[in-house]
Amino acid sequence: MSLVVEWIADRERFRALAEPWDRLADPLDSPFAQHRWYSAWWDAFGGSLDLSVLALWDGDELAGALPLYADGRELHWMSNWHTPAAAPLYSSQVALDRLVEEALRRGRPVLRPLPEHVPQAQALLAAIRSTRKLTLVDADQISPFVAIEGSWEDYRARMKRKWSSADRKARKMAREHDARFTIVERPEDLERQLAAGFEVEGSGWKGRTGTAISSSPETVAFYTDVARSFDAAGELMLSDIALDGKAIAFDLCLLRRGRLHLVKTGFDESYGPLSPGLVLRYLVVQRCFELGLETHELLGSEAEWKARFATGDRRHVQLSVLPRTPAGALRFGYRSFARPLLQSAYRSARRGARRSS
Repeated sequence: MSLVVEWIADRERFRALAEPWDRLADPLDSPFAQHRWYSAWWDAFGGSLDLSVLALWDGDELAGALPLYADGRELHWMSNWHTPAAAPLYSSQVALDRLVEEALRRGRPVLRPLPEHVPQAQALLAAIRSTRKLTLVDADQISPFVAIEGSWEDYRARMKRKWSSADRKARKMAREHDARFTIVERPEDLERQLAAGFEVEGSGWKGRTGTAISSSPETVAFYTDVARSFDAAGELMLSDIALDGKAIAFDLCLLRRGRLHLVKTGFDESYGPLSPGLVLRYLVVQRCFELGLETHELLGSEAEWKARFATGDRRHVQLSVLPRTPAGALRFGYRSFARPLLQSAYRSARRGARRSS
């Protein structure tokens, strides 16, 4: 296989890769590997960053790709805390090895969040580790998910003690209000529904802490672009609860090959006694069973409300290649050897203290 290496620093050139990129990404079954996800990310967050996308070509076909940007000698994955998962794109082991070789020649990769359950991510970790570079692999986010297995009745019987009030409060909404439940549906009026959903999502603690979509022009642009591009592909699903004409809970999800990915959610805290967030998740999971999906991916990090519904979790890591400098070697030695020994000694001391108390 004769592979041609291309480093892409031009936005328009990156935009032109959409079709071959998505053909290469297709086996990953992930919306977050699609070119439209990275395109939206770069347009929103690229700013003054240096685009450094690594592409490998086998004739006219894309054989491998790493969506990167450069920060000095470091090569970062095109990701931030809005990114649920990342994995390399490659057509063969030869292509993966060449991606690693070229990336390490150009700089020091810092890649996150790599999902441990995805074979492509595991292969990338193994390939970089095999080069004997100073490599650290740190725990990153743990993302809960709901396996849609068996019947809704069986799942409900097994899990309802964690959210026993959800169906009762849903009935209370319907009884005491003019209630409308729109659950896992394609949008009818995308722009209106997005505006209402973003308002709900930013109405509570997310707005106060600056983590809501509406907190910055960049995040508004990113999620609007994501919603529009995935809607055009038929993969955007919205859910909301409206009482007396007012939206009080909202989900933005991406549905790809039987997996419903929860990208953003929020609820109006002034309706707290009705638990709109809990009710919405209950209705969405129920709808997943009705649609015969495989999983409802809750994404992000662990949270108490996710634990009420989750049946498992997916662990992610960050890979960092360190410089071969005294500082890099010191950091590598401490993280790889000294810290594990200190942690083991601390755990042993605690066990001893408990036994003697």
